[in-house]
This record gives sequence, C-alpha cells and structure tokens, in this order.
Amino acid sequence: MALTIPVAHDFICPWCWIMVSQIRRLRMEFDVRFEFLAYELFPEELPWPEPAPKPVPSKRPKTPSRFALAVAAEGVPYPTSRRPENMRTHNAHLAVLHAKAVTGDDWPLMERLYEAYWLRGEEINDLEVILRLAEGLVPSLNDLRRAIENRRNADQIVGFDDAAYASGVYNVPTYFIEGERLAEQPYTTLQKAVAKAISHQTVYNDLRLPKPTDSRPAIVMNMITSIDGKIISGDRNEPVMDLGSPLDHQTLRQIEGAVDAVIIGAGTLRATPKIAFSHHLVRIVATESGDLDFGHKFFTDPGSVAVLSPKRPGQCPPEVAWIDSSNGLASALAQLKVERAVLEGGSELNAQFLREDLVDEIFWTIAPKVKLGRETPTMAGGEPLARADLLNFELVSSKAVGDEVFLRYRRATKPDSAT
Repeated sequence: MALTIPVAHDFICPWCWIMVSQIRRLRMEFDVRFEFLAYELFPEELPWPEPAPKPVPSKRPKTPSRFALAVAAEGVPYPTSRRPENMRTHNAHLAVLHAKAVTGDDWPLMERLYEAYWLRGEEINDLEVILRLAEGLVPSLNDLRRAIENRRNADQIVGFDDAAYASGVYNVPTYFIEGERLAEQPYTTLQKAVAKAISHQTVYNDLRLPKPTDSRPAIVMNMITSIDGKIISGDRNEPVMDLGSPLDHQTLRQIEGAVDAVIIGAGTLRATPKIAFSHHLVRIVATESGDLDFGHKFFTDPGSVAVLSPKRPGQCPPEVAWIDSSNGLASALAQLKVERAVLEGGSELNAQFLREDLVDEIFWTIAPKVKLGRETPTMAGGEPLARADLLNFELVSSKAVGDEVFLRYRRATKPDSAT
C-alpha cells in the first residue's frame, strides 16, 4: 500500500497554511497518502491570549516576520486578506471528519476551507459558510449540518494544551514519518524523510527465490513496462529511471540483494552511463559484438565483473572475466560460480534467455503510463516462438501499490518433468 503519513493540523495555524502547499507537492512527487488529525489550537475552554505588543524603536528598520520568510522560502501565496479574529475551528474540523466518514476523502474539503480562510478571510467555523464550501464534496449537505450540530465525531478532535501534549503534539503541523515527529519543517526536510520512508517499504515480504540446478544458477528476470508493454520512456539510448516509482526502484534493489549476480545487455549498459550495483554482486554484461567501453564505471567499480560473449572482446582488461557463450547461454551459465542471478534486460537479451528456457521467475512492474510505438522495445523481443513452444508461467503474487502493479510469475512445471 502507499505510504500513509498522519499529520496533526489546525486551520488557523500559519504553518498549516504552508502545510497545504507542502502536501500538494508531496502528493505529486511521491506515492503517499495523508491521514489528517484534527487538533484545535483554541478549544472553547481555552481563553484567547491577550496581545502584548512590544515597543519598537523608531529608528529600527522594518524586518519581515518569521512567517513571511517561511512562505517566501516555500513559494506559498502570502495571505493579504483580513482574517476573522479569535476564530474557533471546532466546526471546521467536524466538517472535515464528516467528509472523510462519508466519502473516504477529506482532502478536497480541507483545501477549500484553508483557501477560504487564508486567501479570502472567510469565517470557516460558521455553519452556513461550511455548507457553502462543502457543496459538491459530500453526498448530503443536510446530513453534514446535522453532523456538525450534533457534534458527531467530536471525540476525534484533540484540544490544546494538555491533551495535545499528551499525544506528543506540541506544534501544528506535526508530520509523523517512520516514528519521527516533524513539526513546522521546510519542504526539503519533509521530502528527504518521505523518500527515506518509501525506500524502507517492500512489496515482497517473502523473497525466497528458486534454487540453482546442477547445471546452472537460478535466473530471475526483473522488468518494468508501461501499460502497453514498452520498456523505455524516451529513446532507446536514454535511461528509463522515470518509468517506475521510488518503490519500484527499491523493489529492484531488494531483488538484487537476494541474488549473487546481475546480468544486463550491452545496450542497457550504453544507455545508462551512471548505472551502479551493490559491490556484492557479480556484474555480467552480455554482448554479441564485444563493443564495450571498459572505462565505464560498470567495469571500474569494486567487485567482480564478467563479459558474456561468443568471443573475447578486444582490450578486455585481465581483471574482467570472459564467459564464452558461443555454445549457447545454458553452457555459459554453467561456468558461473554463483547460485542466483537477476536478469535486467534489455529486450533482446531477455528473449535469448526465454528462448533457451532459462528464466525461472519473472518480477514484472506495470507502470501507469502508455508509450506506444511499433518499433518500441517490449519486455522480450527476438523471433516469435511457435504455438507449440509457448512458455507457460504461473502467477505467484500480484499487488497493486498506488497506480503500479507488481506481478511475480514462476515457470510452470514442464510436462516431461511432472510426477
């Protein structure tokens, strides 16, 4: 599931006005959802503090407030409308809680209430104002009216000071991310925290991979495609990191962490000059032509490196092993001193492995995008198999996370090996 971040907020807090912009940006950048927690800065039992203006020396130059600096730094519109003084927010919170209960989504009404208060200076705790702003966002305005008048869901509103402090909230907004409380933080801090939290998510809690056979290591393929099956987002010679989400990238790293080697084609290597792998992996590049740039970090990074090719490439450094594939991939794989390897494309190399029936499992992410193109590469190219030679795979698991779908297939038992 998408990462869910609880956020304590109150409509009259200036930093929560900044929060609205931050949440919009986070929702656009990450597969993340927010659980809004109603906190009331000035509940009925808490009196409003008397303002105590400080004397300002006549010759002192005017300086921007901390809030003015914050909205400027975050790129948030500075509110210029005069806002109601000493406005409570209990009814506004009740309205949002009702919207969540009946529609499952409280964000649209929250946005309207925040904009009405901060940009237009409306009295968003007034029942009639709330009903007007909620039009089209809840199934029944009459039901909303009754929910507010009867104080339905009031037990979900936490008041300052004691109750809020007891729950760990001393400021609003407070974001709860992976056990941390981040209060009144800039977007860059939230961005890093969310990225870190997403990187800790996993799609596959059980990643037990196939065992190697007597003749070769186990091979799993990991690929991401668009909805229409394409494996690139731009041109063939361009990186494709933008095709998948951070969770897809983390899932790839999780699979790489469960194997001993990674196999890629020379075309993939050329298209990704910054490609990098964990140093525990034996890095293998397959090439027919032997045309490789041995100055690429793929070859110069620490760790074991090999070239899978029918002939030894010219200029091949002595520390780079050559695996002869002139007698087929199965024979070449028998030379590998590893138990499991992940195959990461491209299209033609995947086809070679599939044609020789060397792929034990396929991990396939479907990205919510459409590329099109008659000549655009798909997960596996090559010459088509005859109908009698189709390879059958069994679905091991499927999981939708946000708008992506993560599929895991295992090679079906072959008829001649069935018991």
